[in-house]
Amino acid sequence: MAMRFKTDGEMTLWVDGELRETNTSTVPLSLDRIIFNNSAAGNQPMQGLFNEFQYYDVALTDQQLIDLTT
Repeated sequence: MAMRFKTDGEMTLWVDGELRETNTSTVPLSLDRIIFNNSAAGNQPMQGLFNEFQYYDVALTDQQLIDLTT
């Protein structure tokens, strides 16, 4: 799964290389339980739920996000 957030509040979500959502108003309710905590006290976000967690400070292209989830 790869997620990208934009400054205007829009979110894009890829699952298994397939674009699933492009607008926060259409995100399934189950996704509101996904919480990313990158503070010093919580440096293991979603521990145990995923094999690997990658955080990027730079914007990735759509193709790079697809490649990460395939």
